[in-house]
Amino acid sequence: MTSQPLSPLRHLVYDNSRQTERECQPYLAEIADALCLETYRDVVMTGREEANRFGESDFTVSARIMVSRSSFKITAYVWEVKAPQCYLYEFDNNRNRLRPTKELIKAENQLLHYASDFSDMRAFRNRYGLDAYSTVIPAGILIGRDDRLVKPSRQLQVSEADARALFDQTSRIRDLYLYDRAGIRIRTWDWAIEEHEAKLWSLANPGGAARP
Repeated sequence: MTSQPLSPLRHLVYDNSRQTERECQPYLAEIADALCLETYRDVVMTGREEANRFGESDFTVSARIMVSRSSFKITAYVWEVKAPQCYLYEFDNNRNRLRPTKELIKAENQLLHYASDFSDMRAFRNRYGLDAYSTVIPAGILIGRDDRLVKPSRQLQVSEADARALFDQTSRIRDLYLYDRAGIRIRTWDWAIEEHEAKLWSLANPGGAARP
């Protein structure tokens, strides 16, 4: 029985000795299709560290998105990336309420500014194959890991199960009022590992054998 290929990204994501954001970023090009939020026909362009007036975005992918069987549109998806070692949420001086960490807040702000600026940049639109009808979407943020969803509090004694329940509650609230309305996805690096290992499996098993 063929074993499941392990992504080299896994070692970087779970390296707790340092911040590994930069080393993890190159693997995003290998899962670019998963970073498109709609059914696509093919990827047009991927890029990292795209400059704009507000800084440099971490990762962008443009793709031909199927509108019907015979027509498509080209859309660019902008992603902001923070280190796997970051936490997503922390306690907001209340054992029943969480707030985004400064890293997540910064990523949100960067993502919105970068996508807005790219929408009007002719050089960016040309490079990513966008036409007059194409849109630039603030697609999402990659940050943290599944074991770093909530930063532990020194003042508040909260069990791991209760912290997870608070994370789920906070995610539902923010999805309802913020992220879903803007079409933004929040993903951990564990999600990226799963996508990369699925890609490695499909490349190693072109016949379509089921993953173990």
